Amino acid sequence: MDQYAHAQQNIEALQETIAKATTQRPILFFIDELDRCRPDFALSILELVKHVFDIPGIKFIFVANLEQLKAAIRKRYGQDVDAGVYLEKFVKMEIGLSSHTNAKKHLHNSIVLFERYAKKYGLVQVEQQYFIRELIRALIIKHNISLRSVQKIIRLIEVYRSLTEHDCFVEECYPGYTLIVVMSVFISVVDKNMYQNIMNNIIEIDAISKFMKTDDFRLNDIAETVLEMVKIGDRFSVDRNCIDFDEKIEKCRIAWGRFYYGDRGEIDARKKFIDTVSLLNLHG
Repeated sequence: MDQYAHAQQNIEALQETIAKATTQRPILFFIDELDRCRPDFALSILELVKHVFDIPGIKFIFVANLEQLKAAIRKRYGQDVDAGVYLEKFVKMEIGLSSHTNAKKHLHNSIVLFERYAKKYGLVQVEQQYFIRELIRALIIKHNISLRSVQKIIRLIEVYRSLTEHDCFVEECYPGYTLIVVMSVFISVVDKNMYQNIMNNIIEIDAISKFMKTDDFRLNDIAETVLEMVKIGDRFSVDRNCIDFDEKIEKCRIAWGRFYYGDRGEIDARKKFIDTVSLLNLHG
């Protein structure tokens, strides 16, 4: 009884402190995804709010799937309990959110979020990286990237930047290496099977090409050049006797610049690709 009395005194002291604070301005608490908590814990939160925080000037806003909460109530108190009536003890007002989202607005928000992060961290801001910025926007649209996935993409880019000496997202850099990193990051977030195959040195160029293909032929052109280098092997070179030798050389120099040297040129594109995927896998 002494312990109960002591606990009750602490609760009353907390209520008095909060009540004083609400005389200046009301206080709102937001609790998201309550339905994803363990059922007993979710119900204990509702009961705690009801019995401890029923104070003028303080409001709680719960974001939850009510059907999941009702299922938790029936699990605790039995299937015969009217879960809706039980919830009315705790919930004074319900506002339903539509399950139909505006796809265009969703993608616009994802692109805006990426651009804000990019600006915050100084990513792909120099003019030479205009191609990469456009590619990332196009891939967000193509793969319907969510806001959470955008955050993960940024996090993986930051991991890569912190673990490598050459920061291809900030410094002036030819797009070839940066494109391989972008390709690796998006595959790791969107397609786990493809990502695991690459980890096992199984590179299906046609599948990756389809993954990377966008509605912008300019973006596709350089991406296909880099993928061709990945396909050939660790030492990609252009055969002087091939019909489109000059065109291939020009595309390679656009993608890799000074890293693609001489009349033939050589790039470790495949090795770079696998190394990048492996690096992200260690910290993804």
